[in-house]
Amino acid sequence: MKGGEVERVDAIVVGSNLAALVFAHLLSGWGYRTALVDRSSQVGGMDRSFHNANGRRFDFGFHGLAYMRSEFVTRLFTDVIDGAVRHVEHRRGMVLRGHQIPYNAPREEWPQELEALLRPGELVDPIGAEPPTEARLADAYGPDFARFIHEEVLASYPSEIRHLEFGVEPWRVLVNIYPWFFPRARRRAAADIGSRAYQDSVRQGRGEALLYPATGGFAGFAEAFRRKLEARGVELLLGADDYGVEFDAGAGQVRWVQSGGRRLGAPRVYWCGSPASLCDLLGQPLPALDPDRFVLGSFEFDRPLHCDFTELIVGDPEHAINRVSFPGRLAGEEDNLVQLEFAYPRATDRYDEKSRYWLDQWTRSLRALGIVGAAHQLRDFDFKSVPLLYNCFGAEGEPMPDIALRPLPDDTNLRPVLPSLRKININTRVPEYLLFLAQDLCSPGAPRPM
Repeated sequence: MKGGEVERVDAIVVGSNLAALVFAHLLSGWGYRTALVDRSSQVGGMDRSFHNANGRRFDFGFHGLAYMRSEFVTRLFTDVIDGAVRHVEHRRGMVLRGHQIPYNAPREEWPQELEALLRPGELVDPIGAEPPTEARLADAYGPDFARFIHEEVLASYPSEIRHLEFGVEPWRVLVNIYPWFFPRARRRAAADIGSRAYQDSVRQGRGEALLYPATGGFAGFAEAFRRKLEARGVELLLGADDYGVEFDAGAGQVRWVQSGGRRLGAPRVYWCGSPASLCDLLGQPLPALDPDRFVLGSFEFDRPLHCDFTELIVGDPEHAINRVSFPGRLAGEEDNLVQLEFAYPRATDRYDEKSRYWLDQWTRSLRALGIVGAAHQLRDFDFKSVPLLYNCFGAEGEPMPDIALRPLPDDTNLRPVLPSLRKININTRVPEYLLFLAQDLCSPGAPRPM
């Protein structure tokens, strides 16, 4: 670095998660000379893959991309990886009172004890885009089933219970349950946008498939983005000890971003990195947060597993599990791998954070659900426990809203890309990134590529 000389590029992307990779890909594809800079040396952020002690691959973060849930996202990720993807039939099931039930199964396929909770006759769901209040659910599915959803299914999601305890309206937490744990019903008024519309299409008979890299696990997508960016000449300055950002608060300008002995400046700096580090840069303290604890158990057994699904969502408080997934099936390899996920408020004293506690707890659940039998022998178990920043509580215990930044000057070159804490699906976020960029680059006075 010669006397602190600042090199000029068209755009700088701070971060190396999927959001940052998508931003850099779009910018460079539109002809903007782009640099991607991050403290980390690995791309993908929290969506990465790892190996256990025996070399078997698992995913941390996203485990699959819903095929054609967003046509733009499906085509983008397929093109980036040069078509080297697997299309996996997605057979989603759900666990209720210990039963494995196909997602969206008609009432006649439900176990008798659960079917008896439903309103007699044809099930007609009039909810559409309206909030799924307990009264509306009772009207559509019967009061006994609505009560079961509220008292048992919600009870298997400790964070949602904590939201209720702090006064969040019940329908706001029921949104996370409906329509996942419901039988097939005739729709009187379908939603026309967003996640609810997609679920409506599935409930009307649309099949589901997952898009998954042919090699490298889900992290294969991030690595494919990296290769594309390198081929386009994007500056990738990652993992350097001298990483830093100079921000002039008075002028509202990022003067430079430093990494690897170089300083870069640009008329647009897209911040896709940590919201906490952004707030620190702006001198805006974050409120004291108490994030959920997310635990992930990755099992390898000595023989194939017993389950007909590619994923199970769990609404049974007898099992401290939110989701069961099968990495071997996604990768088209030996079907002896299973992952269990669970999130809970750290404030609770109900659960232990030790690996041995979860191994014993989850092994009992896998046997009780019939996924593994008496003959199955455990080859390896990997345990991860991390803060879940997508579901935080404040110092007084109240649920935290999305992060709100102080207003920046109109002529600032800083473009914060703060993810919504309520929208974590790639198929929802990536189109929003495209819209964000298009509006920003087409705004009056926006700089054009050099």
